[in-house]
This record gives sequence, C-alpha cells and structure tokens, in this order.
Amino acid sequence: MNRQHVSRYLFILSLCLACFGYGVAVVRFRVFPYRWINEAELAARAFNDVYSGEADAYTRYVNRYVRRNEQPIAPPGVRSFDGSSFEEFVFVLGGPDQMRSETAPEGCLGCIVNRRGEVVHEWRYNRVLLDDLAATSATTAGARIFPVGAHVFDNGDLLVTLQGFPANPYGIGLLKIDCKSNVVWSLAKNAHHWFSIDEDGTIYTPAHRLIDAPYRLGETTAFLDSSTGKILEDLIQIVSPDGQIREEISVTQLLVDVGLLGLFRGESNAEGIDREGVAMRFNAGDPLHLNSVRLVRAGETQAGGLLTPGDLILSLRNINTVAVMDGKSRRIKWTSVGSFVQQHSPVPFNGGLLLLDNRGGGSATGGSRLARIDFESRFSQTVFPKNVALPEPFETWRAGHIALHPSGKRALIASTYQGVVWEIDLESGSVLWEFINLDPADPIRRKKVHQALYVENPQFEMNGIQRSP
Repeated sequence: MNRQHVSRYLFILSLCLACFGYGVAVVRFRVFPYRWINEAELAARAFNDVYSGEADAYTRYVNRYVRRNEQPIAPPGVRSFDGSSFEEFVFVLGGPDQMRSETAPEGCLGCIVNRRGEVVHEWRYNRVLLDDLAATSATTAGARIFPVGAHVFDNGDLLVTLQGFPANPYGIGLLKIDCKSNVVWSLAKNAHHWFSIDEDGTIYTPAHRLIDAPYRLGETTAFLDSSTGKILEDLIQIVSPDGQIREEISVTQLLVDVGLLGLFRGESNAEGIDREGVAMRFNAGDPLHLNSVRLVRAGETQAGGLLTPGDLILSLRNINTVAVMDGKSRRIKWTSVGSFVQQHSPVPFNGGLLLLDNRGGGSATGGSRLARIDFESRFSQTVFPKNVALPEPFETWRAGHIALHPSGKRALIASTYQGVVWEIDLESGSVLWEFINLDPADPIRRKKVHQALYVENPQFEMNGIQRSP
C-alpha cells in the first residue's frame, strides 16, 4: 500500500472520528442540529404510537389500564346501596366511543343521567371538530382527543378542557358548546385538567407550554433539564367568559419566588452545564404536572382566615404538593408536601382541604383514598374508605376527581381508571350509589371517567334521550 493510499485512509478515518465526535457533542452539549433531530425523533415516536397496531394508541392504552368487569354487566351499570331517595341528576364526562347512541354515533362529550342510570341529556362527541381544534394547538398531530375537566352552566352550555394522547404537550385547550352541541367558542392554547369558574364567568385553568431545556430556576445555579431538550412549563391561565386569555402565571416562577427550589424532583448532579461554573440539574420533562386550579369562593374562608375569596388552590402531582396562591399578591402563601402521593382535586372541606390521594391509601382497600389535609399541621387523615365494605377495591392509579355536594355531607368520586363513579357519605364512609362507565361494545370492558358533577334543577330543556348508556 503506497503512501497516497495510506494518507487517503487516514483522512477518511479522521473524518469519521470527527463526525463521531461531533455527534457525541450534539447529544452532550445540544448544539446544532440537536433540536431538529430531537423534534424529528419525537414526531416519529408519536406517529408510530398513533398509526401502529390494530387499534389506535388511545384505545390500546384505555383497554390496558382501565379495570374490567369480572362478569359481563348489562347497561346501565348502576347500583343504589343507600341513596335511592336522592333526586339530583348526575353529569358524567364522556369521551370518544363512550355512551354512544343513534344521536351520538361517535359517543358523548358528556351526559346527564338520572339515578337509574338513564341518559336524560347528551352533548355529542365530534371527532372532526376536536381534531381540527387540536390541529390549531401546539400538540402532536394524530393524537386522540378526549375531555378531562367540565362545567355545566345553568343554560345547558358545557365547558370542557381537552387533552390528547399520545401528545406532547398533551393539553389542547378549552371548548364551550351549547345544550345542542353547537360550538359557542374555543381556545386552543393548551389548557388541560380541572378548572374553576368565578361568579362573573372568569375561568381559572391549568395550562402549559413546551420550553427549551435546560431552564434556569430564577437567578440560582439550579436548572430544569430533560433528555428530550424540552420541558413543560405549567401555567395558570385566566380566561374571560368569552374565551380570551387575560393573564398567564408561571407556576415554576411562583415556587422560585418564595424559595421552594427543593420541591423540584428528578435525578440531580453537579455537572457543569454552562460556562458560569457548576450547576444543579433536575432531570424531568414534566417537573410539576399542575392538575387542578381551584378558586376559593365566599363561604370557604374558614380555618383561621388562611383562605380568602379569590385565592387559588393548586395541585402539583409530580412533586406531591398542594399549594395556595394568594389571589391578590400572586404569591404562594401555604403548601403541604408529601403526606399524599400523586394527588388530585383538592377542595376546601371542614377547615382544611379534601383531596384524592391516588397512591397513599392502604393496599387492603385498593391503594387510593380521600384524605383531609389540616391547614395548621399540614398532615393528612383518611376520610374514605373507612371500616365499611366497598363494592370493589378503591384504586385509581392516576387521575380522578371529587365533587362535593352543596351540603358538604356527600361527594361524587370519579375513579378514572376504575371506570366508576361512587357517591359516598363523607361521615360514615358508606358508598351510596354507583355508576359503572360501561364500554358499549363489550360488557366486560369499562371506559375511563374523568369527572362527575351534581346537577340540581337544570334550567334548560334537556333532550330527553331516556336511554341506558
């Protein structure tokens, strides 16, 4: 082999080593074209999740994780244990292929049922409409769209938050429809989960946006980081009654402003990630996971004046934290951390907060519980289940919602991955009424149920479906 060939091979080898070295640098230091490559990979994964297999990714996910019936159950899947005298209607949030009928062939976005489980009003699920709405938001193309939070207005209008799966960001936005399922307005700005509405119609909702990582926490040497180069920044979105954003508040900044950096979780290390020196890195693509913004209303201001009308109660699932933001100063004024696991739906209750503790309950009763958080001690006490027989183990490993009755004595629990709604007596711990969200195509399968609400004396003409779901 002559010298010319050796030089050529060495040159090619040098190029290969240089390319390899630059590739390592692209991944390690996220220099060009890291972002393009990363976004292409995320898009490819989402495409594969959506279009691979015999069922779409959302259906596969639901079928895998939602509890099944041990034996086939005929609709309507309702049992009354001790609540037959209650007359209120119950709103049940739906989704794709849920509670289908001739007038709602794609399922119901939500419906109202009587205590026999008969549907007395429905709002139709419209996949084309929801896909078009998702296409205008900053989410993954092809995701299946479903509602998570809802509010029923006195005139029959329905406001829902929409989420997508598989998608990042998963929040789609807000949709308001009238009692005939016609669109009133929509806002595709990545709202999600459970929201509150003030007396004047102002909406307070969780939202988020994708931002580049690493992301510095204030002026500290701590950073939020992610292997994807993106993280979700949680926001409190304040929206006018006609669907216009008035204000967005960064929840990350709320925590930084009061020095709560220690709440951020994930793998941390002391590698230098910038030129200023050593930094602390918290690796988490969804560091907080804000899943509820609950407005404090007049009459909910007990407990020594801690709560004031206009305050916001925030649930941060991924750091096992509930916080209260002062409505005037826009600063966190109270937190409770760690006496519950992956919690949802905190509401004022009996001088403290009642919340769904998804994974902090006893294994003998299923693993989930309702817990009361004391404002003074900040510790929790189990409210439900108690030493009373349950229809089945209480377990929703994720999601779930509590709706208190105006009397404060009863509550509706939407146990999402259990696929049921239970009405319970908060004093005795007894289950009074049960609604099982059956799959209309399979008497063994159940569907997710994200929320249930009391509906008393509806002031609109219901469409009178009078059918079993």
